[in-house]
Amino acid sequence: MLVTRQGPDRAYMLATAYEFGLYPLEGAIVFLTHESEIVRTDTSNDIGEVEFDEIVPGVYGISGEVLHYSSVSYLPDSIWAGEYITDLRIEFRTLEFEDDIPNTSSPHRFEPIHGIWAITEDAQHPEAHSTPNVYKGVDSSSNESAIALCEPEAHKFLIEAKLKVEESSGPTWQAGIIFRYQDEYNYCSFTISPETTFCSQVINGQHTYTRIKVHESTAGTWQCLLVECHEMYSMMKMYIDDDVIFSLTDNIFTGGKVGLIASDNDQPSPVFVNFDDVTLDLTQPYVQ
Repeated sequence: MLVTRQGPDRAYMLATAYEFGLYPLEGAIVFLTHESEIVRTDTSNDIGEVEFDEIVPGVYGISGEVLHYSSVSYLPDSIWAGEYITDLRIEFRTLEFEDDIPNTSSPHRFEPIHGIWAITEDAQHPEAHSTPNVYKGVDSSSNESAIALCEPEAHKFLIEAKLKVEESSGPTWQAGIIFRYQDEYNYCSFTISPETTFCSQVINGQHTYTRIKVHESTAGTWQCLLVECHEMYSMMKMYIDDDVIFSLTDNIFTGGKVGLIASDNDQPSPVFVNFDDVTLDLTQPYVQ
């Protein structure tokens, strides 16, 4: 944080809450803590700002919570007499679906495009995902994948999603992350299947696998998929459970929306996928 000195024996802090690292977020409750005790509280205004004045010098932590998102916390740091802190960022990036109405098809920031989508419960394996709510996608069509998109446009981005394919799904299921979505005929995807992982492009309705790797995934087990893209040079990396699966450069689309996908296009057997803890960051060029 950038700090200037002001005042003889007190400090000042102005922080801004952000959604997805980019949009100022109203209504976030931010806590200033000292020795694990909450000493001050403020709620972000319509431009995301919270303010703490007349802070007694000491070691303080910052934490925050807001509807729909995982709570956040930052390690304690020293605040000195006379410090004037104005550029602290409180970042809310992960959607947990816990505050969304059961059975709704359009939870906060998501819009279903194809397939059946709904907020349901999956309370099993709380060590693997936030419980109980999940965002379930069902593909029961032989020619259309189930797709749900997150609202913001994404150029440079990181998107991460936890997912579990239900064991009742057909044997040729695929599930994962969709990105650079232009329309239903033009997009990219990163998906897992029982024996193979794919990076795919759909261009003018024509589907092509640009990368294929043997990688077993088991229905009934939670996995974490991540795609990160640097706006410059169109560099991308794709991960499963922190392991790099694909690293490539591709500029077929320069931007678009990101989201979730579940499919079984080889045969008309239904696919049921639970998604949870979707993280989106629109600010950082992570790929190197």
